[in-house]
Amino acid sequence: MQLEYKVESLSGKSNPERSLLIEKEWISEKNPKYPLELKLALSKFSEIEKIEIVAHNIYVPRKIAIFSSQFIGEVIFKKPTSSFELKNIFLDEKCDFLVFHIYEPYEDEDLGNPDVQVGLIDVKLFGKYLPTGENPVEGVINDKIPDRKYSKELEAMIEAIEKNKQIAVANEDFQLAKSAQLSIRQLKKSTKEMEELENDKSDAVQDGDYQRAIDLQDEITMLRSTIIASIEPRLLDNTMKTTDEIHRPKKSICRYLSPTEVPSDPSHTYLMAPRDTLTGSTRKSSSSRSKRSRPITSETRRSSSSSNSSRAVITPSTSSSRRSTSSRRSSAALRRTSTQDPAAPDPEQFRSSSDVQDLSEHQVLEMIPPDGRANVRTSISIFGLPTIAKIYSKHFENRKESINEIRERVDQMSQDYLHSNFESINYLIAHLLKDPLYVVYRDVLLLWHHFCTSIIPDLHLEKLMPRVAAESIDIFALRVIASDKRLVNDTMKTFRDASKLKFVAKSYVSKLLAAANSKNLKGRAILVDVLVILHGVPNDEISLTSIATSSFATKCIQISDPQVRSIGKDLMLKLYKNGEESAVRQQLHKFAVSDPNNPTYQKIVRQIGLPKKSHSEGQKKISFML
Repeated sequence: MQLEYKVESLSGKSNPERSLLIEKEWISEKNPKYPLELKLALSKFSEIEKIEIVAHNIYVPRKIAIFSSQFIGEVIFKKPTSSFELKNIFLDEKCDFLVFHIYEPYEDEDLGNPDVQVGLIDVKLFGKYLPTGENPVEGVINDKIPDRKYSKELEAMIEAIEKNKQIAVANEDFQLAKSAQLSIRQLKKSTKEMEELENDKSDAVQDGDYQRAIDLQDEITMLRSTIIASIEPRLLDNTMKTTDEIHRPKKSICRYLSPTEVPSDPSHTYLMAPRDTLTGSTRKSSSSRSKRSRPITSETRRSSSSSNSSRAVITPSTSSSRRSTSSRRSSAALRRTSTQDPAAPDPEQFRSSSDVQDLSEHQVLEMIPPDGRANVRTSISIFGLPTIAKIYSKHFENRKESINEIRERVDQMSQDYLHSNFESINYLIAHLLKDPLYVVYRDVLLLWHHFCTSIIPDLHLEKLMPRVAAESIDIFALRVIASDKRLVNDTMKTFRDASKLKFVAKSYVSKLLAAANSKNLKGRAILVDVLVILHGVPNDEISLTSIATSSFATKCIQISDPQVRSIGKDLMLKLYKNGEESAVRQQLHKFAVSDPNNPTYQKIVRQIGLPKKSHSEGQKKISFML
């Protein structure tokens, strides 16, 4: 049944119109501050089973985050078109109110939205009313709502920089205004990334996966430190009215100094500055191969370099000459305190992360599963104990350092040396590819790309590539269906780029199409689709034969997942159009006998337009009559 509700408030302001979103559409004010908050109050305590949201066809928000007493989820809208977009959200939520966080619209001058507005045409709630006895106890706070303190901090920084940009324009300091403009653009992008990390961390806490929550928290603080270090310090001076406007965790205060002992000047507050990273020393170039440009995107290069290079400390602007001596002293004390940035590693954590260098070989091997100890023992002799210990460290900074050290060492190896130790090196790369933290996985992915596209061909070791594929194929098949879109996008982009080399593509095709291997068919189908788009089908040169491909397509068509079925259908149609009629007929015969009502099979038959067979040709002959 449809549930009754009213729009109780809009961004904290009460709403007197009861017909809003029921009989009357809603359009925001011009140039509002996003995200907007819209609260729906139900007439009774209810169990909501479905939400229908119709977005405006011009003022379309990018997304809407839905809350009750907990974070429910997000709805993503497409770019504006001539028609209205309806979104159905199925859920099982007991509550008496809903809160929508409505985000900014798509930015495009051609969309006809100069005032950056958003709008909704209609919202309907479906479910059932519950007895009042099932109402949860008031005052109990659910801990499933994502922690938004870091993204709110970035939003406050955007507002602060916007104020300073206006001041810079008024003072005709256009260089500073340009810097502010670029910083705002980057902060908006980083805010969305921060929100994704906060959502992932909340999900990890909800699932009880606290190690992943720790890793995500490390990534959040690292991202925050990188953002702050990239902003012109003057853009953040003297704009925050209170310290509450920017999140300042307790660990930003020196442990030996109580914050009450610092008589800070109330007219000035300062943003915390990031401390230097774990390693400030520059790495030496080892060979001509080590100087190759890192592949794929400039964004990954920039992210990697920002995490390994030392960061400049942001200091507040010089005090006015009118300020008293005591004020200057208190401000200096506050600056010293503020440099204890929560984004920088805690001193105790810094010491514990360096303790891996004191581990013995026996202690490191005890952390390794028995079947991998032989490879790790060989790796210790190749790369040294400190590097291998960092690989198995719980601190992501150590794991990132180990990736750089492995790359430098591999770049120095000769053909014979690499060939004789290939198994151990391949084992290490495969192990690192399983890292759950995105910032580490991104670096390992680049190492894998460099290893496959530069090291192996330069040393003429292409015959060893199937062993790399055997170790990494299951990992990539899982990554391309991960919930973290960054993992999916980076994996697809890097795999596609490396697979342009035919010996790489051939090695992975043989593993993906293996008849005995049906594990994670969805991920494998996505990777096969990438290879087919790159090289075409059939392509015997990279083992995309008509028989193997059509057999794999048949498996895909039998799966219930619509994306996998679609890939299987496309493979069949491409084979047929490229002259492989006999292979397609042979596979379609299986459906005519065992599953003639398969909808994907029927679509293929209709699109191919095969002639129907007469019954006189025998029962074993395929009949394409539907």
